[in-house]
Amino acid sequence: MLPTNKLTIIIVLLAALFYTSHAQNNAKINQVIYYDGYVDILGANFVNITNVSTFPNSLGPPGASQLKFNVLDATKIRANFTEDQAYEGMINVTQKGFLALSGWNPILVRNVTSTPTYGGIITVNGNYFGTSTKNTLTFSEFGVSLDQTGTNNGTQCYFKFDAALAESFYAPNTTVNILIRSSGFTTFFMFQAPHLLTINVTETGALAISGTNFGANSSKLTLGFGGPTVHSDTITSFSNHTSAVFNNDYPTKVGRYKVHVEVDGNPSNELGLTLYPVLTSVSNLTIRGGDITISGRYLEIAGTFSTVAVGNKICANPHNEYLNTTLLVCTMPPGAEDSTPMSIIVSINGLSNVNSGQPQTVTVTYQNPPPNSSPTLTAPSTNILVLLVLFMLSILFHV
Repeated sequence: MLPTNKLTIIIVLLAALFYTSHAQNNAKINQVIYYDGYVDILGANFVNITNVSTFPNSLGPPGASQLKFNVLDATKIRANFTEDQAYEGMINVTQKGFLALSGWNPILVRNVTSTPTYGGIITVNGNYFGTSTKNTLTFSEFGVSLDQTGTNNGTQCYFKFDAALAESFYAPNTTVNILIRSSGFTTFFMFQAPHLLTINVTETGALAISGTNFGANSSKLTLGFGGPTVHSDTITSFSNHTSAVFNNDYPTKVGRYKVHVEVDGNPSNELGLTLYPVLTSVSNLTIRGGDITISGRYLEIAGTFSTVAVGNKICANPHNEYLNTTLLVCTMPPGAEDSTPMSIIVSINGLSNVNSGQPQTVTVTYQNPPPNSSPTLTAPSTNILVLLVLFMLSILFHV
């Protein structure tokens, strides 16, 4: 017969072995995943399951509410729940008297709405938010938290984002942490994209745009013409969120362009802009003909099909003087004195100044040269002068 102390040890070891062998077969909850109206319970040993129920922390097990469930396999149970069962508490899976417990707090966060760049109300959309208004939204990158200001039927939480705070930082896509009933969720917030309403070229050649959501910092605003945007250091006028004037930050050639802006990488819609030749002045024209200089904007003609017509005459050989795209030089034939103003039509790749819809105020007339003027030496007379100089020099050195 074994001594009492040895017998006690054997009994304890057998009991421990019995408990361990059974414990290894007990149901275990590893994760609870919430969906709209149902939940997936992931774990192990889901066999002989007799009950799935939840209870709020404030009531404990006596306040348990049963869920309709279906054991999909030994590692997964799917159970249905209602809005009334969406609270913070515990969920238990019963297996022949054994209870497997896990936390229970069904919340679905679907998205966070954008706001204008001057702030507004941020709305968090989802389900099972309940009626609590003690939830928070935190901008992780900036360390700024907003308190909840309202809710709507458990599907929306509202957070006031005032203008001063919105204008203090800008991020097109920034991480936010949302805390609802002690459960945290990470998602993204972004300001509404800039939107172009109008685009015009001013009399001075600047580009004036108006719209919404341009932000409060002009250094974040960039401009593009059918391609990547570029930063502008020549914004001569800026009104927070709504308008900007860019000076000389766009193409010098006529053409049809798609214009858009970006605010810190957040792109706007596109608006069409057609640049036509613009004439601002023209040099005098005498009855002898010769070169005239037309001043203006968008007069670059290199690599284009271009014509210049003055009245009913063609101004020949148009070219940009010294590659200056604001000056166009061409040669007029001789003409008779006439006080009737002749209109000037500059056409570049099918786009002309008369198609711009702007008043055409630049004209020219054939005029008599001033009384003291003399014809410019032509090439032959210049050659004769050079020969005379050479002849005189030869005589001088042979004396």
